[in-house]
Amino acid sequence: PTLSIAAGVTVNYANLELRQRALTAVPGSVNRFEGDDFDTGYNLGVLWQPMKAHSFGVTYRSTTTQNLTGTATTTGAGELNSSGAASARVPFPRIVTCGYSFRPTPEWNFEFNADWTQWERLTTVNFQQPAGTFPVAFNWRSSWCYEFGVTRRLADGWRVSAGYIFSENSAPSANFLMLVPDLDRHIFSVGVGRQLGRVNWDVGYQLGWGPGRTVAGSALPFPLSANSATADGHYTFLSHALTAAIGFRF
Repeated sequence: PTLSIAAGVTVNYANLELRQRALTAVPGSVNRFEGDDFDTGYNLGVLWQPMKAHSFGVTYRSTTTQNLTGTATTTGAGELNSSGAASARVPFPRIVTCGYSFRPTPEWNFEFNADWTQWERLTTVNFQQPAGTFPVAFNWRSSWCYEFGVTRRLADGWRVSAGYIFSENSAPSANFLMLVPDLDRHIFSVGVGRQLGRVNWDVGYQLGWGPGRTVAGSALPFPLSANSATADGHYTFLSHALTAAIGFRF
């Protein structure tokens, strides 16, 4: 009566397109990669509720690997121009989440989660192209997200919620890529929803803010050149998101 377990299967689709200057000294040269892939994974969960007001949960999401296949084209590079089949193997991390929920009354729920993401699986991605194999070093490190939320249930099935997340950055300065300008982020959210019999709906707004990160000592490799550029600089982050969800209970 106090213990629940769950399992599920995930089917992931990825489509990646990258465009980058092929030669440092030739602004009009472009190396373009495009590929896609399907992969499957799984997730597991355990929920323990020793007392009515207290719940503890753990979820696990498995690793996946996208073996992207497609084409690569180099243009504007003179004799180095090429086009043909290409591929890249991109590993994705496992994720472990631990959570605690406290419900002092049926109307209130306070929840805290800690998410660990094993980004250290993402080391170097080798792009196999007609002109050769071109490695892109990520060398990311595993990181944490710390999440707190509160929900207040009102009359007639209504509820309001608010939350905060602190998300650690995963990309080291030496391998910082403007493709994924990673930095510490503070994420704030508010939402409203309602339960109508078996149907429920929710809408929410989320503000993501990164106060800033200064990157020094980075290097950006160009596919067809021994030279490199730099991603050094100061980066900030700001995003707005709207979400909507509808659920049905059998």
